[in-house]
Amino acid sequence: SSNSKSQNGNVDDTHELTCLSVVDNSAAIGCKDATVRVWDLEAGREKAVLRGHKSWVRAVSLGIMDSDVNSSSGLAHLVVSGGRDKTVRVWDVRAPLSEVIAVFQKHTSW
Repeated sequence: SSNSKSQNGNVDDTHELTCLSVVDNSAAIGCKDATVRVWDLEAGREKAVLRGHKSWVRAVSLGIMDSDVNSSSGLAHLVVSGGRDKTVRVWDVRAPLSEVIAVFQKHTSW
């Protein structure tokens, strides 16, 4: 089965993985429940749950803005996600509520 497993080993159908991006000590996981989950891999904890897509998240990518290239945190803070809802969203996970900084509608070039 393609079900994901939570940290405690229990199968969790709601967060079934659809895509994954890893950069340095961060991971972004796109899920069938229309969320993107961002993890701090070094600390072993979920850093943010990004909500906004109306359907499955089909693509994710992590990045660091050019001005922060010399950051010593090792954590990527930009997440770009594409969903079956035909939107591409750009998130800043440094913000307290992991805010969306851009939304591109009706994206059809998968």
